[in-house]
Amino acid sequence: MIIPIFNANQNLENKFLQAEILKIKNDQLSDIARQINSKANIKNIIMTNHFILKNKEILYNKIENNKSLKTQTPYKEIYTAIYKDKLNKDISNSINFIYMIILGLCLFSLQKTARRNSVVPN
Repeated sequence: MIIPIFNANQNLENKFLQAEILKIKNDQLSDIARQINSKANIKNIIMTNHFILKNKEILYNKIENNKSLKTQTPYKEIYTAIYKDKLNKDISNSINFIYMIILGLCLFSLQKTARRNSVVPN
């Protein structure tokens, strides 16, 4: 069975966060990585991006709990991007659920119609 939108949300899961990370300067990325883990001292930019993407929930919770971080420029944008990604994922999951219900109802209706119009007598 072909379900076209099932894996669409996996591609969009970090869309806004990745776009925001690309806008941030390298030294600010290191500071953000240290917010996740104080021992993090990642020099490579690609590894820092991957580290932030992997631990986005931890970063989101730290920014949520620390009101002073919410007002600082790079953290505010990161927080907003993670929030948008969460909304995007939730909306996509809801659409998938509705799609499955409609698909199930269509299949049930087709099955019922096929039985009623069958050539084979009951």
